[in-house]
Amino acid sequence: MTSNLGELLGKFDRLHKALAVRERVKAYIPDLQTLLDLQDEMTTLGRADNNLCANSDIEQILRDSWGPL
Repeated sequence: MTSNLGELLGKFDRLHKALAVRERVKAYIPDLQTLLDLQDEMTTLGRADNNLCANSDIEQILRDSWGPL
C-alpha cells in the first residue's frame, strides 16, 4: 500500500510509462494545439462534473502531459 503522495505519483508515473500512454495519445493527436482544442470536450457535464481539479488547471495538465515540444 502506498504511504504518501510521492510514492503514489511515482507508481502512477511508472504505470503511465509502462503503458506508453503519451505515445498512444500522440498516435491519434498530431500536436499539442489539437489536444488543447479538445479541452472543452473534456469537461462536459455528466462526464467531468465529479472532477477533482478546476477547469483552469486542465490546460496546464495537458501541456505537462504532452511533454517537450
